[in-house]
This record gives sequence, structure tokens and C-alpha cells, in this order.
Amino acid sequence: MTTSSNPTRLPILALTVLTTSTFTACNNFNFQTEPADQSDVRHFVRRSTTNFEGSKPKAEKKTAKSAVGAADKIVDAMVGQINGTPVYASQVIKRIGEQSVTELGRTRSRLGFKAEMTQIVTQTLRAQVINGLVLAQATRDLTEQQHFVIKTLLEKYRERLIAEVGQGSAAIAEKKLREDGLKGLEDAVERQRRRILVRKYTQDKIYPKIHISKRDVERYYRDHPEEFSEKTQVTVRMILVRGKRLADMVDKALAAGKPFKNVAASYSAYKKSQGGLYGTIKMDKPLSEFDALNWPELNEATRSLTEGKHTPRTAIKNNPNFDFGWIYIEKLIGGKKQTLADVFLSLERKLRAMEFNRESNKYQIELLSKNNYTDIRVMTDRVIDVAMTLYAKPT
Repeated sequence: MTTSSNPTRLPILALTVLTTSTFTACNNFNFQTEPADQSDVRHFVRRSTTNFEGSKPKAEKKTAKSAVGAADKIVDAMVGQINGTPVYASQVIKRIGEQSVTELGRTRSRLGFKAEMTQIVTQTLRAQVINGLVLAQATRDLTEQQHFVIKTLLEKYRERLIAEVGQGSAAIAEKKLREDGLKGLEDAVERQRRRILVRKYTQDKIYPKIHISKRDVERYYRDHPEEFSEKTQVTVRMILVRGKRLADMVDKALAAGKPFKNVAASYSAYKKSQGGLYGTIKMDKPLSEFDALNWPELNEATRSLTEGKHTPRTAIKNNPNFDFGWIYIEKLIGGKKQTLADVFLSLERKLRAMEFNRESNKYQIELLSKNNYTDIRVMTDRVIDVAMTLYAKPT
């Protein structure tokens, strides 16, 4: 959908959510436009309304000659049904995007075209089937009062479209909606009706099954510590010496306040010419879990350092070349661990979304197993037969 540069014209999607106050004014109507956690429902709507008549298709320019009118030739190619409603190959191809299908046929071999189209068509039909079943079930479950409230809401929505998109004119609203890829005013209202029904059904069927406790959040935080620690970038210098006499000289120089790199340049057996520069280490964990060096004793001593500090003299065990070492943190970026209090709310939302996805998938499987529709594989094969005839390269 494109939006006009005219500042008086509002994006059409901005009108798709009706005010909660409108619902509140209707007594005993027990669903709202958005549940308490809106992000989950929006995710469900994206998952379960993609590429069906209730969501806006992308407007396309038919530039390829083979694409112009091709779908019209297959308007009567019925490929199956969903709860008694026929599904046509032309609908599926238009939903995918006829120009996209044409381009795919032009740039792929027949075999490649068939493979890619099979995947795309299967996904499109699955979404169409699930949404057809959801909408049918949601409509059947509505009470007489709920039907009346939806009718009232849609009338108000239609009035808002005319006022805000059409600047008070139904004819202008009709024209602008068509420019945005819709079929007109009534099409926009019908899409809003479907969105309302999907939201209601989501609340009725999915949300009652989602229960995230404080203990669930705490357990996830405890079991996934890597997710709550900033990535660490640390620049390290190191002094390694052999023998107690040199070690005493290093300690004396450091105690006198001489810069670590200067002391390393004077005494270290490790990269003396570079002031003992080990390098910059990037870690996916905090400094408290530092383990980048070959010497466990030095790793452990480094974990408690802060920027600009060095370890005390540390004995190195079982090493024939060095007896003592010092580590200096020249620069430290990140490495802080977020507390449970810092992340509790966002983590709770994440767990709700994860649970929502699980319940949505279970519900979709149940929905597909109990309703009347042509097998998706059968419909896919039939659409592919049509697409191969009209869009694939000739044999």
C-alpha cells in the first residue's frame, strides 16, 4: 500500500483499530479491539491472516505481456473448497501476485519454477484455509447481540473512512481506497470485519490457555544466562616472566605507578616490543566468565578486574617457560549482566509470545483436523498445473 504525500490524507492502516470506548459502550459484549498484550494478537493476526482476502494485497503493475490477463483465463479453474466455499486458481495466483509469478516463470527453469511455486502455493493455501476456517467458526459463535455490535462498529468505521480518507466524500474515499490496492469502500469495511473476528476468536480460543507465572520468568532467566549479558570487548596487556627476581622487579615498578605497558616493555618475555599487548578479545559473555588465555590461573585472576586495573602477581603452574604473570585491562566495553528486575517485563512478554505461538500451532492443527476442506496438497497440485501452463517456460 502506498501513502500519499498529501498531509491531510491519513494512512488507511491507521484506521484499522477501532476505539475501545466504542466497545465499552455496548453492554455485555465481552471482547475488545485489542487484548491486554496487543503484541501477541498482532503476531497472531500476521501469522493467520497473511495473503487472504482480509489482508491487503500489494498493488502491482502488470508490465510483462504474458502476465496481463493471464489469471482471467483461469477464472473457472476451481481447485477445491473451504467449508463449501470454492477456491479458484486465479484467486491463489492473484493473492501471491501475478507479476511475481510471471517473473518467476521468466527467470527459472520449468523444474525450478515448479519447485519454488509449490512451496509458495502451499503456504498461501494453508493460510487461506486456516483463515477461512477461523472466520467461519468465529462467525458461527457470534451471538445476536455481538452481530449487532459488529454492525454498529463497522458503520462507524465506514463513516471514519469517508471522513478521514475521503475528506467527507464517499466517492473520494472509494477512489483513494482503490488507488491503495483495495476494491473500494465496502471491501475495506469487509476487511475490517474479518480483522475484528480474528481478534475476537484469538481472545476466546488462545488467550485463556496462556499462563506465565513469576516462577516461569525466574526459571527462564536462570536457565539462559547468556541472553542477559552484554557482549564483552576487552583489550588486554600481559606480563610473563620467569624467576622470582624478575617478578619482584615487576611488582616494584607497578607499585611505583609506572604504566603497565612500559613495565611490560622492560621486563616481559611476552611481546616486549609491543608493551605486552595481547589484543582485543570479543566475548559473548561477561568478563566474570573470562577464559580466553591458555593459563587457568590468569583467567581466574582477570575475571574480577575493571578497566585500568591489573592483577597481582599470579603464579603459573606446570609451565616450563613462565613462572609468574600479570594481566592488565586497558579497555573494557560492555560485559554487564542485566538483572532479573531489568528484564522481567520484557521477558514475561517474550514467554507469553512463545506460549502464544505454541497454542496457536496446536489450535491450527486441531482446526485443520476437524473441518471440511479440500486437502491442501491436492489444491496445490491443481494450482501448479495451471501455473505451469500459463507462466512456466515452454518445454
